[in-house]
Amino acid sequence: MHRRLRLRYGAPLLALLIGLAGGDSRADRILDLTRNVKPRPRKPTLPDLRNDDRVSREVADIVEQSPGADVELILTFDQPPGVIEFQKISFFGGKILYAFEGVNGVAVSMPPDRVAEFLATASAVDGAPTIQGVGWDAPMNFAMDIARSASSMPGESGSAAAAMGAGTAVELPDITARGPADVTIALIDSGVDIHNDLDLQLLGCVDVFQPKDEPGAIQSLTPSHRGLELLACTASSDPFGHGTHIAGILVGNGDKSGGLYRGIAPQADLISVRVLDDQGQSTIGAVITALDWVVANKDPYNIRVANLSLGGPFFVNADKDPLVRAVERAWNAGIVVVTSAGNHGKHGNFLITRPGNSSRVITVGSLTDWNSQEFVDDFMSTFSSRGPTHLDHFLKPDLVAPGNRIIATRTPGSTLDMLLPGLSGALGASYIEMSGTSMAAPMVAASAALMISKEPTLNPDTVKARLMATADDLPGTPIEHGTGRLNVVEAMLHTGYTQYAASPALKLDKECCGVIIPELDGVWGPGWSSLSLWDDVALWNDAVLWSDTALWSDTVLWSDAVLWSDAVLWGDAVLWSDSIPDPD
Repeated sequence: MHRRLRLRYGAPLLALLIGLAGGDSRADRILDLTRNVKPRPRKPTLPDLRNDDRVSREVADIVEQSPGADVELILTFDQPPGVIEFQKISFFGGKILYAFEGVNGVAVSMPPDRVAEFLATASAVDGAPTIQGVGWDAPMNFAMDIARSASSMPGESGSAAAAMGAGTAVELPDITARGPADVTIALIDSGVDIHNDLDLQLLGCVDVFQPKDEPGAIQSLTPSHRGLELLACTASSDPFGHGTHIAGILVGNGDKSGGLYRGIAPQADLISVRVLDDQGQSTIGAVITALDWVVANKDPYNIRVANLSLGGPFFVNADKDPLVRAVERAWNAGIVVVTSAGNHGKHGNFLITRPGNSSRVITVGSLTDWNSQEFVDDFMSTFSSRGPTHLDHFLKPDLVAPGNRIIATRTPGSTLDMLLPGLSGALGASYIEMSGTSMAAPMVAASAALMISKEPTLNPDTVKARLMATADDLPGTPIEHGTGRLNVVEAMLHTGYTQYAASPALKLDKECCGVIIPELDGVWGPGWSSLSLWDDVALWNDAVLWSDTALWSDTVLWSDAVLWSDAVLWGDAVLWSDSIPDPD
């Protein structure tokens, strides 16, 4: 019985056997065929990812360090992505988390071992959308530092309005009058709970985390923000407890304190757009989606101001940052965007957080005023982030406002309330004391609302320029406090006007003057000068701090710094330790 033998070695062995049998010409033909077989394309690897100019260094690092869990990315395109792009993302195991409108892009999660392969096959064909940037959908955090608990019942000096110098003889808009033309502030934060101090002002709540029919599934090309609804706020709209406190600083009427703890602009309306979860965390994608909603609903609700008391690290220049593009889109739509500078001042300079790294928006640092009406004892809070911005060297913060030990509305039972019982013990169930640039930003945002209420035709750049031009000077340098301490009364009396008030980028001139602030006259327009805004500009001529330092190079500070490691930034030992630090 004969058994059939199966050849296991393919065409080369077959050709050899035929050749031995005398079939030379046939063997040659088969060997020629095998020589012409092209090898399978090499699967893209991590080095390919690192050599891809579209990919930030942080994405390559995360892909390398996350062999198992999906990575969350922001993909930006040169034009809006379509069905083919969505299907391609799905083919490589990706899920669409958010689809943006103001930025041509999406937030996705994808297995790390498929990212390089996806990018290698994502080249445009026949005018299809081309990927321009691949960034990390980085965590965003609230910008709050914790002060010690109050030791006695606070007085008038603890209120937000008092911190701003309310009670001056200069006429301000009636803080009790309300009407159809009220300015609305969009608060992009952790949500806002119902509270007696906010009853009249709170128009409703939007939740970026609201459930979707099919989470992570490719549903349609409709931007994510269009599925969000403005609903009535409830007693559980702010599980973290940060946004409700900010809301009280913005528009609280002080009802539960007899007016003692009223906010800056009680006549303004407020819409809460929740992006921070119950632990105070968010992502770039969620914040961009919130900004998309705010811009889309600007006219129906007369949204003229947006407050973002949150921030995170950034790894690319501002002109390539999708979150910066989103806040600047809102700015160009006529919305004054106010952001916190961050709470990393104790770690040195160049630590302004995104989106405060935008040159267009108003970036606010924190001032410690000791809850007094005297200005002579005011100084920069040690926790407040110092400028300039990393990579672009924009002169930030733009100005500072009180942010230390601010008393405002409380969310009983929230995460912060449970973690920090000492900060509300003497204040009852309605109020709590908190500190940080989170608390300083709404001082400025509410002041912007007052300015627009008085003069509705103001554009965002004029609001910013007037606030900066009228700020009271402080000891120190502009990289610490910008143009100085917020003075809303003088800002409302100022009459200057401009169409463009971008914060300048500092220049390093070793041969001439060291670090210099460029003249504003040709940028902001006639009547605006660097010397008039930054009175101590001469201090920069020494350039002691940066003249020979590597900080002016392209070295990335944050990716390797312990400050930005997961153990410190996102689980912040300072915030959550048992030992509450003393106030500044």
